[in-house]
Amino acid sequence: MPARYSAGMIDRRHFVALAAIPLTGLGARTSQATGMSRVTAYAFTFKGLDGDDILLLSYAGHPLLVVNTASQCGYTPQYAGLQKLWTRYRDRGLIVLGVPSNDFGGQEPGGKSEIHATAQGTYRVTFPITEKVAVKGKDAHAFFRWAAADRPLDARAGIFTSISSDATAN
Repeated sequence: MPARYSAGMIDRRHFVALAAIPLTGLGARTSQATGMSRVTAYAFTFKGLDGDDILLLSYAGHPLLVVNTASQCGYTPQYAGLQKLWTRYRDRGLIVLGVPSNDFGGQEPGGKSEIHATAQGTYRVTFPITEKVAVKGKDAHAFFRWAAADRPLDARAGIFTSISSDATAN
């Protein structure tokens, strides 16, 4: 697992941010400068809402959209749009990953059953959903610490907007 990052934590203001992650493009600037193997999004694992591990490595070679979600947010209806996106493009390899967080105005105060009721019950989401995690600050999930350290300008803006037109980011 990568080292903990403390600089450049995500600073989002009371809204749900989308993180469109190019599959292997993130981390290139740092690794090229040091000559070391670069860390990619595939290096991380989340715990699924069902308790199973979600290994991003299993999605290697596929476009990955990591979405910060919350059940009591003005953007909660995004679940419906994300489901449509997932339904339309999953056969082409698109991976959508919902990541619930309570970091923005306490808009995800519930536990697994409440998140499930909103995502799968109300919005009929079938794409993978993680357990609730911190996405900013010292307790942020390692994926978000990595993304913020690799993309500090995007992290300050609160949204990661790098998109690769090539699934392998070549």
